[in-house]
Amino acid sequence: MSRVRTDAPAPGIRPGAVRPYAYRNPRRRLNPFSTGTRETGRAPISIRIASPVHEHFFHLKCPAAAVESAKYFKVSHREAGVRMTVSPRSRAVGLAALMFFCLGGFLSPRVLPGDAPREAAQDDATFAWMLGLPRALSGTLGEVRGYSFHSGIDIKTRMRTGYPVYAAQKGRVTRITSSDAGYGNGIFLTHPDGRTSVYGHLDSFEDETYRLDSVVRIAKLLFNSDSVDLAFERSAPEYPRGGLIARSGESGSGPPHLHYEVRAGDSFENPLALVPVRDDEPPVIESVFLCAEESGTTVSERKVPVRLEDGAYTAGSGTLELDTPGKAYLKLGCFDRAGAHNSCTVYRITVHDDTRTVFDLRFDRIRAADFQYGRHIFDVSKSTIDGTVSYTHFLCRRSGNGFSGLAAVNDGYLPVDGRAHSYTVTAYDFKGNSSAVTLAVAARPGVRDPAWKDAGAGGWFTAGSGTQSFTLYAHPGSTAGTAFLKVEEVPRERLAEMIPESAPAAGDVLAVYAVRPFDALFNGQVTLAVKSDIRPGPDDAKKISLYQFFEGKSPRLLPTAYSAATGSFTSSTYRCGYFALMRDGDAPVFTMPPTFEFTEDTRIARLIRLYVFDPLSDIDPESVECLVDGEAVPGGYDRDRSWIEMKAPLSIAGGGLHHLWARIADRAGNARTFRTLMR
Repeated sequence: MSRVRTDAPAPGIRPGAVRPYAYRNPRRRLNPFSTGTRETGRAPISIRIASPVHEHFFHLKCPAAAVESAKYFKVSHREAGVRMTVSPRSRAVGLAALMFFCLGGFLSPRVLPGDAPREAAQDDATFAWMLGLPRALSGTLGEVRGYSFHSGIDIKTRMRTGYPVYAAQKGRVTRITSSDAGYGNGIFLTHPDGRTSVYGHLDSFEDETYRLDSVVRIAKLLFNSDSVDLAFERSAPEYPRGGLIARSGESGSGPPHLHYEVRAGDSFENPLALVPVRDDEPPVIESVFLCAEESGTTVSERKVPVRLEDGAYTAGSGTLELDTPGKAYLKLGCFDRAGAHNSCTVYRITVHDDTRTVFDLRFDRIRAADFQYGRHIFDVSKSTIDGTVSYTHFLCRRSGNGFSGLAAVNDGYLPVDGRAHSYTVTAYDFKGNSSAVTLAVAARPGVRDPAWKDAGAGGWFTAGSGTQSFTLYAHPGSTAGTAFLKVEEVPRERLAEMIPESAPAAGDVLAVYAVRPFDALFNGQVTLAVKSDIRPGPDDAKKISLYQFFEGKSPRLLPTAYSAATGSFTSSTYRCGYFALMRDGDAPVFTMPPTFEFTEDTRIARLIRLYVFDPLSDIDPESVECLVDGEAVPGGYDRDRSWIEMKAPLSIAGGGLHHLWARIADRAGNARTFRTLMR
């Protein structure tokens, strides 16, 4: 007879204690091997094997029909299996046990007609393509994500979900994750050679052979949580090469696509070495920057025009001269289409002088310790150049950069001797296609612009005068690694040139300032204040805020406080860049999506979608209100899709006219209402 047994806590661990467990916070994009805890206000949501967390373990025995596969999912600290931790909650444990028993032998492996492993006849030592779709990428290994690196490749799924996902090589399921961020629904397969494949952003897991999707749903119900993490010990479900393991989706972060990565020990290998993608186009070189550095701070930067003529790139004309108070180096803005219409980072960049290779950056693999160096490889302030998404690389090893995939002579810095030196910069994609640009540089000793102020110890930095001024206060220690800062006022008329798609009306731009160097990152929050002669009323003050941005990128709203006593608008940030004091008086804009996206029927509801966009203050997802025929219905804002999705009852699909109503506001409080009739 099936039964449920709870065991006493393990020695040395008090009941109810929660210890750190491996958890990847996708919004921070830090080292995936970092550890931490997550509080939910309810029960711990960790479901781990071999975890020291031990509150109450329960032992589930499957019915006789599932004895063969019960080894996969027994819960016990004496056997290899899945270990689930849960707070003392007898009703929850009983509910989970009841579902196991009612479903009977749902854990029994079974193969249905037509589910034979895809490409199973091929050599199991090679890796197969994971989708029945063309090999088109939207992301590659090493792209900068936040201040870190992308850990794999992103595969296009035609902005649709539900495509079968197959095992690239035979392997054992060692971990399954499901959450509303990061990987979303993810499955980890460990292969015979010790490498692990990770598949992310899935819609659902395989539910025919081992019923993995059912296991995840039960775990979520047991923990009353939308986020669970299951790990397996020595025994685990096994899938052959080409076996169906999941369906593609858009769970977690990003629009519909499949994330795929390959781990080996503490390294993330380049998946394109195992699953090649056709790519006949060379990388695109967008720009070259000639930079001067002093004490680790970029104190001068000049963009060199790059032209493509007769299949060859040229940069500037004649010898490029640079005066520098310290070192000289180059930046390169480039991208690769990866066989599709998008911008991906390149695989390799080299710099040759007259006789040798002086710089070599390549993404064969990324080690766990390398993820912290993303901001040392890329200048994140230049991810958009002249309206094109691009990636700007430092062609030197700057202070603090320990990335393992970088080799350089003299750390890649250029000689400062006043003589002209010729350099050839080459960008490669993984297929070996390359683009090169040659330029001559003469760097000589110079003097730093006195507008750059010593920032090593923090302090006050100001710009402007009279009735309007800008002040930045850097707390001691917050500027460590940034030796100098330059704060200056920028003509308000330039804003429309810098962010043409997001700039408000000229009368709503109250002030613009720049805090340089743009490629720096503060170690802690710095305080910003704009003092103005504007005296807004209570309602208008809510619409006036500070925004931070870089050229070509949408401004980011900063939480802003207004003091009527001092006439100051105050905020804080951890980045340099442009800062604008602007009034947002425009509400979000609704548009109708294509017919095939407007509605979708599920088993329990009709989904209705409306595109909504706000160029300045962004959408407030908590402000969504939806009505159908005067009755409130569930609705929410999907940031990845830029639409509101409401769940109407299926009864409206029966015909007749129905009144659709939606309301949403931006973060400045401007609200817009949309209403229409639909059949």
